[in-house]
Amino acid sequence: MRAVRLLRVYMLLLWAITQATTWAVFYRHHTTRGVGDWLISYQAGWTRRGLLGEGLLALARGLGVNPGLLVWLLWGLLYALFLGALYLLLREQNLKPYVWLLASPFALAFPLHSLLKGAPVRKEWLYLTLLAWLVLAARRLPRRKFRAGFAAALVLLVLSGLAHEMLLLFLPYVWVVGVWRLEPAVLRRWAGWSLLLAGAVGLAVVLPGPLSPAQVQRLYAAVEQAGYILAQREPHDPFMVLTWDIRDAWAFSQAFWQARGGWLVALGRCLATVGLMAWAYIPLWPRLRAVWHKARWWRWTLGASVVGTLALMPVAIDWGRFVTTHALSWFILTLLPGLPPGREPWPLPRSRPWHWLLLAAYALAWRVDFYCLESGNFFSRLLAFWLVHLAR
Repeated sequence: MRAVRLLRVYMLLLWAITQATTWAVFYRHHTTRGVGDWLISYQAGWTRRGLLGEGLLALARGLGVNPGLLVWLLWGLLYALFLGALYLLLREQNLKPYVWLLASPFALAFPLHSLLKGAPVRKEWLYLTLLAWLVLAARRLPRRKFRAGFAAALVLLVLSGLAHEMLLLFLPYVWVVGVWRLEPAVLRRWAGWSLLLAGAVGLAVVLPGPLSPAQVQRLYAAVEQAGYILAQREPHDPFMVLTWDIRDAWAFSQAFWQARGGWLVALGRCLATVGLMAWAYIPLWPRLRAVWHKARWWRWTLGASVVGTLALMPVAIDWGRFVTTHALSWFILTLLPGLPPGREPWPLPRSRPWHWLLLAAYALAWRVDFYCLESGNFFSRLLAFWLVHLAR
């Protein structure tokens, strides 16, 4: 019970600190730090990623509210729902195997750590929150209600592809949850329909091609007319990226990574990130293996999801986001019902000071952003700031 209370306090603090600090993202009117991406709309014609922004701008006009404020509130709600679902799932588990994962900078605290260089207010939280609640439904709901919830989750995730096309690649994780509660024939039928719908959404996103600069200016103007001025624009912000074709994306990605040491350095950083993440999953290996075995041939769709994100990497710089979203998806899958208990982690923080120091180093000495592995994080830099301030 004490561990559960500590978990509740930890999650509440994470939410409060993250929500308070993401206010600065909204207040600075930063286009590339996440807020602008949520406000892409259809005000200049059909475009990819426009569904959510169209709804937010319409709601802002109807309520007379700043659309940037709506993004901040929606993000806070999503993060609260995500943490709430995980709390309800974790309090039924032995928390010892999850110690390293809960303390890690890429799990619950990932939005806070990504404030330094990344973008905490990102659309993959639409999918992650949905997956967490679906796993909770698999544990709590009777079969009939779960079937309705599963169908709704498929529809919502496919529609979220109109907010960000990358989210369609994570559809297999939802299918795997269905293995636990649905008849094989029903799951195959629904998976087939959702795959066809996802393909249609993907074509609708890709086929119209890039926007013109004039259309992008109309998108900027639509946001500003609604009351939110995107003051910090950049050549690669989410709006300008809509003018790119595959060749433009490839050229930008090449220049971006070459300026940061080249492709091999980027790959090395991501492999190091995966290695550090793997340490937190060692105690959960029995649960991961059980998920893999029970998923049967559906596990190969998970492999297809990974391959899909790998295929995007040459024309995208969000490598850290891809790695983290997959890692968090597996974290959520370990909370499915009927899995074996995890192992006792080593070292489990007890009374020995070096155990706690090692855990603190794992939690504070690294983080994940666009470029995968980075040193330091929000907490360590905040501590350094106050130490310097006190020294003066």
